[in-house]
Amino acid sequence: MADFSDEEFAPLCVSVALWPAGGLGASGPRYLRLATGIQPAGLRLRSPLPEELRGVPLSTRLQLPAPLPFMPDSPSSGNGDADGEPWRGDLALVSVAEEVVVRDADGERAELRRLAFVRLAREQRARIERYVTLRLLSDE
Repeated sequence: MADFSDEEFAPLCVSVALWPAGGLGASGPRYLRLATGIQPAGLRLRSPLPEELRGVPLSTRLQLPAPLPFMPDSPSSGNGDADGEPWRGDLALVSVAEEVVVRDADGERAELRRLAFVRLAREQRARIERYVTLRLLSDE
């Protein structure tokens, strides 16, 4: 199980495409969810995934937004990233749905609202860590 803490999630608001890994791809079932937070361990989702995805490895695609324009290493400032490369926020990875306890007016219940990343490549982890660092340091 991933080590998730709500305080460690960087804010994020992007769509995430999901489907069973190794499945039929475009012809199989696909799910779209809104990610509201990210950290190197995984994503926080706005709405739950269906129970049939519990424990199933999921192909996961999302696009991390570029750094804000006023940041010194933002691609829009002409500097690219720290290595002089343009921002690349596209991520294609594998994740597994995990449950969290949701509390609201109806009480408490467990829902599959987190995705734990499985075997991140070094480059993927570095991209996520950079996004998290930039986002948590910004005032926006």
